Amino acid sequence: MLRRGKNSKSANLYFENLSESENEQLRRSIGSTEVPLSSQAVEEKLMHALDEFERMSFPFIRFEASSIRIDSISAYPSFALYYKTLKGPKLIIREIQVAGNELTKKKVINATKFESGRRYF
Repeated sequence: MLRRGKNSKSANLYFENLSESENEQLRRSIGSTEVPLSSQAVEEKLMHALDEFERMSFPFIRFEASSIRIDSISAYPSFALYYKTLKGPKLIIREIQVAGNELTKKKVINATKFESGRRYF
């Protein structure tokens, strides 16, 4: 059984299957990939990463936990959480049609996160 001690209070997140430039852009946006050892902190960081990927034109991204690595030999045990990054299909939205009402409020149209002509992967 692994116990959280005074020297092991955080873990580092790693995102696999990304190019070097995508990794760098993600790290600039979400800040440190070091998180406290709590499921809530890890989930918040992953949600921030999902938001950033959407801004990077990857709205259909998915993370799968691939491994947990623990170094318990050193004086300061370290934890690393690895996530396989699946970007989803590549697509381009050519046209957006809003149907239903004869008059659609502008705030409804502005609420969509897709943009015509923008590339999505």
